Amino acid sequence: MGTRSNLAAPPLRLTLPPALPLVLLAAVLGSSTIASAEPWTMTTSSDFNARAVMVGTGDVDAGRPLATDPSVVPADKVLETRLRLGGLVAWTRRSGFLRPLGFIRSVSLHVQGDLLSGPQWTDGHSTLMRHDPLEQRPTEVLKQVRLRRGFVQVDTTLGRIAAGRMVSTWGLGLLAQSGDADPYQFGIKRDGVIVDRVQFATAPLLTFDGARPSGVPLFISVAADRVVVDDLAIASNGDEAYNFIGAILYRGAKVHAGGYAVMRSQTNPKEGSDLRIDANAYDVYARWADSVGDWRIEAATEWLMLRGETTYFRTASNPDLLKILQFGGVARITATQGDLGLRLETGLASGDDRPFDDTLSNLKFSREYRVGLAMFHEGVRRTTAALAANLDDPRYLGQAPTGFDRAATGGSVTGAIYAMPTVRYELFGKRLTLLGAVLWAQAPAPMVDAYQSGLNGGDAIGPRGGKASTDLGLEVDVAAAWRQPFAKNFAVTVRGDLGNWMPGAAFDDAAGNSAAAVMVWMGRVELQGSW
Repeated sequence: MGTRSNLAAPPLRLTLPPALPLVLLAAVLGSSTIASAEPWTMTTSSDFNARAVMVGTGDVDAGRPLATDPSVVPADKVLETRLRLGGLVAWTRRSGFLRPLGFIRSVSLHVQGDLLSGPQWTDGHSTLMRHDPLEQRPTEVLKQVRLRRGFVQVDTTLGRIAAGRMVSTWGLGLLAQSGDADPYQFGIKRDGVIVDRVQFATAPLLTFDGARPSGVPLFISVAADRVVVDDLAIASNGDEAYNFIGAILYRGAKVHAGGYAVMRSQTNPKEGSDLRIDANAYDVYARWADSVGDWRIEAATEWLMLRGETTYFRTASNPDLLKILQFGGVARITATQGDLGLRLETGLASGDDRPFDDTLSNLKFSREYRVGLAMFHEGVRRTTAALAANLDDPRYLGQAPTGFDRAATGGSVTGAIYAMPTVRYELFGKRLTLLGAVLWAQAPAPMVDAYQSGLNGGDAIGPRGGKASTDLGLEVDVAAAWRQPFAKNFAVTVRGDLGNWMPGAAFDDAAGNSAAAVMVWMGRVELQGSW
């Protein structure tokens, strides 16, 4: 159920008359056969999470062609809120299987929604940010309501069938991201990937003869999605995006490993009947966890490749299709001992130093995958939003390339090789949590700004007019959180994050002057509970 509280109460259990669950099963499965004298157990649970977050970002130097143009995305502050409510109702057979249907083991209904989800107050808005995805979030109360989960799940002896609205997730979340918080992250996650899905999953090498399944825990799943919201599509904006998914995953006691493949088709009739994205994603994931002496060690990795074609970003030099060829991944190791936690994460997202060729090669991680606080999620986010604003400026370009606004990353990790060691320490009975991290990042290829390069005849020029470089800079982050339980199954958390990004040579101007450091701070109050 989304971000669940670790204070979950024991679920309420009620024994229902046998006829009622059977009627519900018949309604779900479309069956008219109802016959059983054995009791069912109904389990219910609910949870909620309410938070208010204030984010402040300092000035970010941006590249503009004329001295009279504003060359800084000014400092701003944003207050955003979210109230998330969720619930689960499940009917489970106490013993044996349903007769005469013979194969149904449980039926459950999952519901979760967000209210007041988005910005409530801003200060310092810049027109250079007008194409940034986060800046385009609705401010009207009614438009800040979203159903994240609303699906029925039926477990049978052959497998699991699920249909309805749900959150898509896989591996570490580079591609399919749940939006759930990570204990080592800085900043916040918001929505995750939300889809309307029909899914079937099965474990052909497992048997369920006893109280516990036995055999090989190998799971196979197929699904079809209509995308509600992800980094490329928002259905309410007219995007029509569909995914067809196949996955296989081994889930042993110590090892998880598997593969995930997606066929994506996307259009937007509002933008143009000839605009489309047709691409395939191939993703592999592995995780190992075990105890080594007094330490708990977990190693995990996820790698993916995207291939396909699109009619977005067409220009005079490439008036037809553009190819998509992108790759990247993450490897990390986490060690915990008592109140101390250590993590080292390294990652690669392919870049693109040839913005005018026929291939889009800069991979973007899901923007909900958090790496640091300031560099990618605020600094590069603003730099690329300024790029999109430049491309949309009729003074310098007769007509912007189709899909130019997608140049704005919205805070995604892209075009980077990075390493990030993080230390986490808990005090006072785990009520106080301290985090500290250093993020070092380079680009796999020189960081070329498409607009600045176009003004200079295609030369490799960075976002502020300097010579393109691979040096993205260094960032230092700290955070502190106090979690105070109260009443039964409720807690309030107060947290502060602070990050300082020192941009590297990739952000120098034409005279070789470095971009100013960018400070980002965040304050958060969060109330959560379950019953």
